[in-house]
Amino acid sequence: MKKRFRTKKELKNILKVILILIILLIIYFFMSHLVSKINFNFDNETLIFYILEDSNHHLPRKNNVNKLFLKTIYKIDITNPITLLQNTSHYIENKEETILVYNKDYQEEITPVIKDENDQPLVYIYSTHPTETFKNTELSIHNIEPNIKEVSFVLKEKLENLGVKTIVEEASIPNYLKEHNYNYNQSYIASRYYVEKANKNNPNIDLFIDLHRDALEYKHSVATIDNNKYAKIMFVVGLNHDDYQSSLNVADKLNKYLNKNYSGISRGIYQNKSATYNQNVTNNMILIELGGNNNELSEVLNSVDALASAIKELLYEN
Repeated sequence: MKKRFRTKKELKNILKVILILIILLIIYFFMSHLVSKINFNFDNETLIFYILEDSNHHLPRKNNVNKLFLKTIYKIDITNPITLLQNTSHYIENKEETILVYNKDYQEEITPVIKDENDQPLVYIYSTHPTETFKNTELSIHNIEPNIKEVSFVLKEKLENLGVKTIVEEASIPNYLKEHNYNYNQSYIASRYYVEKANKNNPNIDLFIDLHRDALEYKHSVATIDNNKYAKIMFVVGLNHDDYQSSLNVADKLNKYLNKNYSGISRGIYQNKSATYNQNVTNNMILIELGGNNNELSEVLNSVDALASAIKELLYEN
């Protein structure tokens, strides 16, 4: 039997196929590398970088095409972290069950005047565990998980709309842990450093808030109020120090306000006899568990409104 040799034309066609496959593979690996390296870069907006660096490494960094894509398609301006939360919270699968009540432009008819003459912050918000995340139907397909630190900035915005000067801790707790060779369980050592620093630099602060996200079943972390869904809120007080009563009083006032105006939203006050939660640094500190790991971001933002109103009432009750 004669051995068949391939013609030059056949060999040429095979080479073309091989070349096309090689090009496709190069494109595939290039795109995979590009996606894996996607990160936000905010130039001088270092504050925003701190917000996102701990859990969203895949967002675009130094890539104008990705920035334009996000702004055009998703209405997300990466120089403004609030848009990351607000403009991705309007997708509602069942409008009868989930309605976003949060309104960034809402202000009460009478906005209180900031009572400190030097315009010093009245509220200091930080998160000992800043990478605790929430669910978001739209963002999850892009592996973006909004975290509690990002929500802190929404709470700040809401409080300032109500006339309460607020600052959010910009420093990265995870970075502090890495630099000092601490593990996650030592996070309160890291946050204590920043709380003490803030307390020293801002003696007029009326309220310190350690904002957390709890981990529990969805049925225990959601409340339906007037047909709208809210992430439940719990206050945590450490009793292992002499001045715990001050934090307990703050928690009690906030809890009573929520029970009166948003019945069902509060999970009450949890008192831990073996912990301090750094509440022995100053006598005006409270730990707040805002929602749980199964709450949608829209539910959390609804609760931000309620919480901000309660804090404003607490600070201006006299």
